[in-house]
This record gives sequence, C-alpha cells and structure tokens, in this order.
Amino acid sequence: MKLTKKEEAWLVRLEKCLDAAPISLNKKVSSYNIGDSEIILYDRVKQEGYEDSLSEHEISDKCIMVADCGSQLCSFMFPFGIESTAG
Repeated sequence: MKLTKKEEAWLVRLEKCLDAAPISLNKKVSSYNIGDSEIILYDRVKQEGYEDSLSEHEISDKCIMVADCGSQLCSFMFPFGIESTAG
C-alpha cells in the first residue's frame, strides 16, 4: 500500500503536534484504548490515587476504574482503527 501525499503530510503534522507536547504531560496524563478508533486520555495522578485506595482484588479493567473515579479528561477519535495489545 502506498499513502497519498495528502495522507503522508497529515501524518507528519500529527507527529509534529505530538512531539510539541509539554514533557510535563508525561507525569499528569495517560491513555488507553479498547481496540477501536478512540483513545481515552485520563488524569494519571487521580487514577493512581484511586488505584492505591483499592485492595488487590478490587482492581479491574482500566476503563472501568477511569469511569469509577471520574478521571477521564477527553477522548480522541482517529480516522482509522487502533489495535489494543499488551506486551
């Protein structure tokens, strides 16, 4: 598959935009995806505090815990799917 010039230019702009993010976001924000086109960004500090308050058997999927403690900040829809993997 070959990308069009317009598609390549969009990817370059996206990468430049992400590269310009303040380094401080690394300690404040995290994200997850469930295997579709959406990435959910959440408050990492609030989430870690919530997880610390749970017992080992109360910890569940990230998406459930983000909803339970209200740490979701925003979500982004991509124009293509994003595979969710671990490893």
